[in-house]
Amino acid sequence: MSWKKKAEAEATLLSEERKRWREICEKDNSEKIVLRNNVNNLKTEIEKLKKEKTEAEAARDEARSHRERSEQREEQTKAELESAKKDLQLVRVENAEAMRRLTETEEKLENSKTARVTAESLVEPLNNNILWMQHHGIINVANSILNSIDLDQIVANLMVTARHDSYA
Repeated sequence: MSWKKKAEAEATLLSEERKRWREICEKDNSEKIVLRNNVNNLKTEIEKLKKEKTEAEAARDEARSHRERSEQREEQTKAELESAKKDLQLVRVENAEAMRRLTETEEKLENSKTARVTAESLVEPLNNNILWMQHHGIINVANSILNSIDLDQIVANLMVTARHDSYA
């Protein structure tokens, strides 16, 4: 009997151990199911994050591309602006040169007008002198020469010399 009691006690103990083992296995299985669900949720979350990462990288690449195009347009605009500034500077220099030449030309024109007025004021008395000379001057000059004492003496000397040399 002691053997039977021992076997019954062992069977009871074994039965309790089995219950505890089953409880532990069920608890372990529950924990594993929860962990598996967590792992599956995490896998889903990882896939979602991978998609978000891919989308973010695509957006980043697009933003970089857009920024590079913007920088290129900005550089091109800067180059065009510099070219326009140089062109404007050249136009300003040309304008200044044209203004200088215009000023010089205006001064020459003013000097020319002054010279013309001066010449006209000098021409009028000369014209008057020419007219006087034509009407009165030539006659007066001829009379002065003909009535000149020096001329009379020279002509007389010439005649005397011509007679001495046998010229009539």
